[in-house]
Amino acid sequence: MNSRTIEKFEVKLQDVNKVFCPGDTIYGQVNLKVKEDLKIKEMRLECRGEAYVNWPEYSGSYTRYHYNRERYFNAIEVIFGEEKEKENGVKSSACISQGCYSFSFKFIIPDKYLPTSFEGRHGNIRYWVRAVIDRGLGKSNVKTKPAPFMIGDYVALEDFENVSEALVEEEIKKTGMSCFRSGTLVLRAETDRGGFKEGDVIHVSVLVTNETPYNVACIEVSLVQRSLFVDIGGGKTFSDHTICDVRKQGVLKGWEQEFPNISLAIPSTTYPTLISCKCIAVLYFIQITAKFKGKLTKNGYLEMPVVIASSDDETVIEAQKNAQKKPASLRPLRRRGTFFCVTAQNTLLYKQDNSNMDFSDQEEVDDFIASHLSRTKQSGYNFTANSNKSLPRKQNHSSAFASRHEPERKVVNSNGQFKLISAV
Repeated sequence: MNSRTIEKFEVKLQDVNKVFCPGDTIYGQVNLKVKEDLKIKEMRLECRGEAYVNWPEYSGSYTRYHYNRERYFNAIEVIFGEEKEKENGVKSSACISQGCYSFSFKFIIPDKYLPTSFEGRHGNIRYWVRAVIDRGLGKSNVKTKPAPFMIGDYVALEDFENVSEALVEEEIKKTGMSCFRSGTLVLRAETDRGGFKEGDVIHVSVLVTNETPYNVACIEVSLVQRSLFVDIGGGKTFSDHTICDVRKQGVLKGWEQEFPNISLAIPSTTYPTLISCKCIAVLYFIQITAKFKGKLTKNGYLEMPVVIASSDDETVIEAQKNAQKKPASLRPLRRRGTFFCVTAQNTLLYKQDNSNMDFSDQEEVDDFIASHLSRTKQSGYNFTANSNKSLPRKQNHSSAFASRHEPERKVVNSNGQFKLISAV
């Protein structure tokens, strides 16, 4: 702790393993133990939801850091120490007497679209609550560790176009160099549809035509998760993670071979497709890799974009589905085919518009993804705070549980709602 007077200061949430939905209520406690009387300006609760990306770019001895942020809500409520003015106009400080205190509170999550919690290599989407003791001018604030909670978004296949149609992709690759023998490698793959759910099995049929002077050592078919991160200036980076893969035998030079019905089992814990965040996208594709024997020949690749949606078998996901205000059939579809398989050579993304990124009511999908959200934003709540017991305090010092209504602390709508239940 920054103050030696404070022995214990923490936030504890109930149901920390639960996946919450917009409109749900989170219950928690702020536990405080002070060794001696402590003068403070105020003690407040903060609840925040935001996406954040950050990665370094090295160039010799120079390092440039890329970053971006999208905030979904930022709720602040004073629970103790409302400043009151003396007759001479000088504001007095609140005082917390020596002892142990517990503040029970609840927070109503804004009833609007919120992306699923996510942890990636260069960024994350996090939701958390913390308490802050503001000690006044010239003194550092004392903050608790953020108490995180999980938000789940039900991603339905109905949110995407054409995912029920069969997919066919083909890639023609010329191998060899100008001074060596060359040839053509043709990779062709197809599936019965382009959209799947967590726990489903993808069936892929692959046709390999090897018209090169080299033997293909093996064929690998894998489901790859691509996490795309976009900085404030539109710069991009990504990281790939293989979800599952299958290896097949190779193809001799001059031969053509078909591999029918290759099965890829999608784990039930797979993160669903995410395209609704301004600075983070989670995409999936089936990758076909033809590995050649020999060091002078590059491998052949084929990428086939797919969509991974939430499973209907999980009770948590079902609750998230019921929390949506509109049925999937009435929500606008997420456009498919303009954002998949982003590579360093072909990003398939539009220029990013950052004019509104610092506001909590910003557009839910930026221009860098040619798609519209499948859920509309809904109005939230105003702040209220109630109390049934006050803290012991010294004489000549004023303090109370109250909601502060200063003009400069005007809260943007749809930030959620804090309510103080009790103080002990």
